[in-house]
Formats: sequence, structure tokens, C-alpha cells
Amino acid sequence: MLVPPDEIGRYLGNDLSRLEGKVRTPTLDALMRYEVHSKREFGESAIDRLFKLHQLGGKSIADLACDELGISRGNLNRIFSEFGLPTLTRAEGVRRELYRRWQDEDFRQRQAEGVRRELYRRWQDEDFRQRNAEGVRRNWQDKDFRQRQAEGTRRELYRRWQDKDFRQRQAEGTRRELYRRWQDEDFRQRNAEGVRRNWQDEDFRQRNAEGVRRARLDPGKIDRYTIPTIAGYRTDIGYAQSTWEANVARVLHCLGREYSRRIIFELEVPPEFSELFPSDRTDMSIDFLVRDRRGNRIIYEIMAHPLKDPQGYAKLELLAQQQPLRVVAITEKMYRRLRITFEDRINSTPGLAGWETKYDNLRTNPEKYGRR
Repeated sequence: MLVPPDEIGRYLGNDLSRLEGKVRTPTLDALMRYEVHSKREFGESAIDRLFKLHQLGGKSIADLACDELGISRGNLNRIFSEFGLPTLTRAEGVRRELYRRWQDEDFRQRQAEGVRRELYRRWQDEDFRQRNAEGVRRNWQDKDFRQRQAEGTRRELYRRWQDKDFRQRQAEGTRRELYRRWQDEDFRQRNAEGVRRNWQDEDFRQRNAEGVRRARLDPGKIDRYTIPTIAGYRTDIGYAQSTWEANVARVLHCLGREYSRRIIFELEVPPEFSELFPSDRTDMSIDFLVRDRRGNRIIYEIMAHPLKDPQGYAKLELLAQQQPLRVVAITEKMYRRLRITFEDRINSTPGLAGWETKYDNLRTNPEKYGRR
């Protein structure tokens, strides 16, 4: 039986005198010699020391009998039984030993490095990669597996997310990794292709629209979507109505994408949106119109929270329905991703003033961002 560390004390305070006449003299002599050493080095009796090595250190009864006392395993088992001391199964002993070793930072680093090397070596094997991919596919086709995985991930992330240091490390690691991967042209192409496939999927578009509609009804998130509206002329990108708009323009500059701004689209208002608009027609001035490498038109529209701008979200839906182009809402979540990926790059790009933030922007630092 595995005894919890905080309950070990219940089993201590054992004295060798209890064994007199119950074990053979050579065995008792070995225990007495060990007790002299144990009391001198650790200040505890031989039986208490052996029990703690077994339960806390994970040492097996056989190892203790041979290494510490020089007696048989059967004899030590009988001695533990005489004192009513629980013993570990082999599996429990391995678990306890691994737990003890895992407290050592050097051990954890060596273990992590060994796992990395082994995974890298195996990943060079095409058969291994195919078997791994096939196994992953089978797992994700199993609904029960997906639910267990999602629930376990949610619990673990919630627990770890309470730690501020973890959140900071996670954000910094994500920022570095996204920046590194974004330098890879193949990665950017795969990412763009994945986005295109998503938007060609009717189910995906419906789920996305449903998510937007649900967000309109969530007052708890309204403050998270407040856009810092600091309008004015920037030396690097011209006029922008907010820091978000200015930073998105800088992202497009970094990507070498030409864009048009403030283009007005006229929209028809269907009956289901009549409560938001006074007539059956309205118009929308969009933030950015961009063409991708294939010449397809993409609209990027910076969006506040739906409760603050329900008309804006309705217009965005109508625009996606009525115009032959792709419409992308730059929400708070997407803006965070852009910042993680591009902030350092923009701050180090000649010709761009830098990434504007809550504390460093056109209003607080006009010499950096405004007219000189």
C-alpha cells in the first residue's frame, strides 16, 4: 500500500525491543548495527529509517534487505508485518521512485533532452511518421476520445492558467514560435490554404456566424473588445482612426500587401435585420480591401464587441452574403495573434514607427508616431 507522505508519521516510533525473541539472533544483530548508524546519521530508529526509505524513497524490500542489512527479503517482510507497516507493490515502488527523482531539476532536464533526441531520431523514419499519423487519425475519429481529450485539456489549462508566470511564459513562447514559423514560406502557404479550405466549408461559415451571434448576447465580454480609438495622422502609414487600424496597416506593409481603404459598399437589408436599420438599404465603409496572390479580394474589418456595435456586425454579415469576396473580422482574439506574430518585426522594420500599445501610441508619444 502506498502511504501518502503526510501520513507517514502515523507509522513511526518503532523500537527494536519488540523483536526480541521473535527473530533470529543474526537478524537482530544486523538490525542493531543498522540502528546505531541510523540514529547517529539521521536521528531515527532502524525500523523507522527502513520504512521511510521504502515508502518515500521507493526502495524495494529486497534492496533494503540486501543493501542496508544483509538479511533475506523474507525476514524483512516478516519484520514489517510484525510492526504493522504497509509495503509497496512493485508498481507503487516504481511510481514513488519516479516521483522522488522528478523533484530533481537536473533529472528532469536530462529526461526531457533524452526524450527530444529519441523523438527526433524516430521522426526521421517515414514508416514511424505514417504509423503515428494513422494512429492520431483513428483517435480523432473516436467521439469518446475527442471528448475525453477536450475535457482533460480544459481542466489542465484552467489549473495552469491560474499561474501568472505560466501565462507570461506561454505568451512569450507562443510569440517566439509563431514568429519563427512565419519566416517559413511553406508554412505561410499551408496556413493560407487551410484558411481558404475553411471558408469554402459551409458548415464552418455557419459555425463562425453562430459564434458571432452568441457573442452579441454575452455582456461579460463587452469590455474585452474595446478598441483604443486614437485617431490621427501617422508618419509611416497615414491617417488611422485607432491604434488597431494603424497596427493592422503596418502588418500589411510588412507582408508587402497593397490595400485600399474607406471603400463604401451598398447593402440590401433583409427582413430579419429590419430591427437594426431604418430602411431596406444601408451602406458600409470598410477598413481594408486587399488582394491575395491569386487576385482574390479580401476585406479586413476591425470589429468592436457586438454589444457595442451590433449594426457593424450585421453589416459584416450582409457584406459576406451579398459580395463575391472574403470578409475577415479582426476581433480581439485575431488582433492578439497579429500582435504575437508581428510586434517585434514591426518594431525592428525600418520605415515603420512601431507597434502602438496602450502606453505607447500617437497620443502618449506623438514625436514617435506623429508629424515631425
